[in-house]
Amino acid sequence: MSIARSEYHLFQEDDIFVTNQGIEWNIPHHHRVSTFMPVDYELTENSDGSKTIWVGEYEKRHGTRWIVGLTTAGTVKIQG
Repeated sequence: MSIARSEYHLFQEDDIFVTNQGIEWNIPHHHRVSTFMPVDYELTENSDGSKTIWVGEYEKRHGTRWIVGLTTAGTVKIQG
C-alpha cells in the first residue's frame, strides 16, 4: 500500500470510537459489512523518527477505499 501526503483526508468526530479493546473506524457508516474482516496495513518510519501505522481497505459494498494513519511521536521525554 503506497500512500502520498496529498491523499490525507479529514474525518468526522462520529467516525471514530475508542474502547478498551481498540479503535473502530466506522467508514462509510456505522458497522460496515466487513467490520470483522482483516484490513490492509503498513508501518512506515518517518524522517523525524516517528512511526506511522496505516490501516485501510477497499469496501466492496459501497465501492470506496479508506485509509487512516496513526502517528507516534518521534521522541518521548519522561520527567519525574
